Amino acid sequence: MDFADVDQKSAVLKVSEEKIMFRKISFVVVMLSCIQFGDFANAQSSQFMRGDHNQDRAVNIGDAVGILGFLFSGGAAPICEDASDINDDGSINIGDAVSLLGFLFSGGVAPAEPFLTWEADPTPDTLGCKAVSTVGGDITADIVLTNDTTWLLEPTFVKDGVTMTIQAGTTIVGDNATQGFLAIERGGVLNAIGTANAPIVFTSGSDRGTRSAGDWGGIIVIGNGANNIPGGTSLVEGLQNTTYGSANPVADENSGTMSYVRCEFGGTEISPNNEINSITLASCGSGTNYDHVMCKSNLDDGFEWFGGGANLEFGICYGVDDDDFDGSFGWNGNVQNIVGIKNNFLDGANDRGFEFDGSELNFTDTPFTNATINNFTVIGEDIQGAQGADAGAVIRRGCQGTWTNGIVEGWADAGWDIDDAATTTNGVVTCDGITFANNNEDFETGDDETVASGYAYTTGELLTTTFTNNQFAGATSVLLSLDPSSDDFCRPDLSVVSGGINGTAYRGGVDPNAGSANWLRSMWVSWDDN
Repeated sequence: MDFADVDQKSAVLKVSEEKIMFRKISFVVVMLSCIQFGDFANAQSSQFMRGDHNQDRAVNIGDAVGILGFLFSGGAAPICEDASDINDDGSINIGDAVSLLGFLFSGGVAPAEPFLTWEADPTPDTLGCKAVSTVGGDITADIVLTNDTTWLLEPTFVKDGVTMTIQAGTTIVGDNATQGFLAIERGGVLNAIGTANAPIVFTSGSDRGTRSAGDWGGIIVIGNGANNIPGGTSLVEGLQNTTYGSANPVADENSGTMSYVRCEFGGTEISPNNEINSITLASCGSGTNYDHVMCKSNLDDGFEWFGGGANLEFGICYGVDDDDFDGSFGWNGNVQNIVGIKNNFLDGANDRGFEFDGSELNFTDTPFTNATINNFTVIGEDIQGAQGADAGAVIRRGCQGTWTNGIVEGWADAGWDIDDAATTTNGVVTCDGITFANNNEDFETGDDETVASGYAYTTGELLTTTFTNNQFAGATSVLLSLDPSSDDFCRPDLSVVSGGINGTAYRGGVDPNAGSANWLRSMWVSWDDN
């Protein structure tokens, strides 16, 4: 029995045992079908997979047995009541066990949404999902956010020397009333390690269908890594009186690990024109490694790096209002396999896939911003194909960097925009093996490009040896399906450039030969707009 991403192997019984168990349970069903339970707790905003009664991250006969045991044999109550409400009728009763058994063994209807994904209940009712506890203020001792609780996040500061650990399958709800956010101060550590079937989700407290960007704050991780700010320190964007960086930087500092995490509906405006990024990494050292992280529907940037050397692999930005991936002040990290899809145009004017600056203060300050980006897809269109976002990439203010094996599509201004003479004189910007399609123009031809003459645009090519192996599909050619779960979101027919961080055999953020293993289709990912 193969139910997509749900791992059944460890829980599947032998066929003969299943038949015996099914007959026994069928007898119980007949005898007790008139009994019904319900109205156990208030609805909450926890994320879950329906059908997973015992919360083992799979849906199988053990869940049906568990439901029946709870109803009739004094078995343990479900940790998440909503997960046990198979048919989503607002109660847990014999019909749920019958429905699940029918699905597993008789070709019956699958459990109601959310199934094979990790999301909130689309039809909130009196059933809840886990107890609720509040976390906020200064955290001065190590703390674990457990997955048997939904955590209401108020403004929270994890102090120097303190580690916050978040268990797989935990939901953290940002408190809108207090503009909740999570800040890991210098010397603090955040270890948030989920799994593909049990992600960690930072989300809105609003009901599904009413959630929106700006419902809460975001995640801010602050380190002692290097940057190019005079003196080595500065105030963190979005916060007051909180400093990042150090006069004595620790280049390889580890501020923690984030894996299989979704951060959605954040970016609250804490003061006029001052929103919080979905995930901020402020001078975090190269020992800080994130993988499988999604930023969704945020009012400000998705990922933003201020100096340091923190790394990202398998990152998604979807419906982010400002820049998807923003780096500055000497950031020198490595990024592999990322996807940015705009899909909303709340202001449009400066919405970019990449916005990379050397320094906003002095374009010759060192260390220069010099990240390595390999295998990326940035799309400026919404899911209907309408353009509204600005540029696929704006590289300026003395920035360096390497972009390899990418796809840049659907940008209303330009696919690629290199500004400022210092950007060409400080060092090299390398763009190798990038395919451009359906952009208003592939390269920006106004602004400061006449100053940056080494990058002058002529008949689809840039006159510099640092731009090689690029392809130009044309301004009216739609290259990719805008459905990120579609096979057509990947293009196996595009030639590739060897090298990069891990040396891949494709352009774009997704392996076209992955099939059902396409990481954008995994349970931890959610494409719901609200």
